[in-house]
Amino acid sequence: MKQKIILYLNNLLKEANIRLKPVYAYWEKLSDREKQLVTILGGVIGLFILVSIFSSAISFRKALEARDMQLERYKMEALVMYKEYRDLSSISANQFSSANADQIKADISEVLDVKNPNVVVQDNVLSIDVDNADFKSIMLFLDQMRNSYGLFPDKLKITRLSKSGYASFSVTFILEG
Repeated sequence: MKQKIILYLNNLLKEANIRLKPVYAYWEKLSDREKQLVTILGGVIGLFILVSIFSSAISFRKALEARDMQLERYKMEALVMYKEYRDLSSISANQFSSANADQIKADISEVLDVKNPNVVVQDNVLSIDVDNADFKSIMLFLDQMRNSYGLFPDKLKITRLSKSGYASFSVTFILEG
């Protein structure tokens, strides 16, 4: 294998020498001034290539730093969500007013600024699905459900959207008889 590589490299060098002979011959025919100009031009082109390589490396590094900052921001947002949910889930329920679909739709429209929320009450299970709502408003709505109706989420799914600070969520509450 090693000999094949050496043989291939030798053949490549021979081919390069054959193809470069006219260039060497042309170089020898140039005057000293022309040789200086070609050398300077070659140096400028070489310098341009080096600057291009370094600027590409610098822009790649900046892109990596921006991506790292974005991931850190996502991590901090997830930590805030975790703390807020933990605080909400640690609060116990008292006796509150009973919940019905119309009241909850009105609460969602008011707090989340959503026109037609998907609210379903069936077999003592309240299901709510909302797309494209502000995350802080979602937390405020969940807190309002706890304060007004004494309801805590049985199942909660929050999906982060591409727009910063916005999410879709689906929540299920168990209504007590």
